[in-house]
Formats: sequence, structure tokens, C-alpha cells
Amino acid sequence: MNIYTKLAAVKKEIGAISKDSTNPFFKSKYFDINGLLKHVEPILQKNGLLLLQPIVDGLVYSQIIDIETG
Repeated sequence: MNIYTKLAAVKKEIGAISKDSTNPFFKSKYFDINGLLKHVEPILQKNGLLLLQPIVDGLVYSQIIDIETG
């Protein structure tokens, strides 16, 4: 199975993402990135993928690595 097939399976399992947190100051809804990671990382791992978020030159990058092929 190649990385694109794995990513398609992950995307299908994740489904729709909704705003699940409330900002009390502005009284608005927002999407909590920590909630996303908690939900997405186990699905990625189940499909043989690893999420890395290195900091390079003060910026955070998201990388998805195929555990089998690198």
C-alpha cells in the first residue's frame, strides 16, 4: 500500500472537522488544534503513518511519514 492510499484511508476515517471549542472573550466557536491531534494521530498510526512537527527557523512544519517506506 502506498502513502497516497494510506492518506485516503485516513481522510475517509477522519471525516468532517467541526468547531468544537468556544472563545469566551469573543463568544465565538473555534477549532482546537490539540483536539485534532488527539483524534488524528491514532488514525494515522493505525494506517502506518507518523506525524512529525519539527520546528525549523522558529516555524512549525507538519510532516507525515510512511513508517514502512520513509
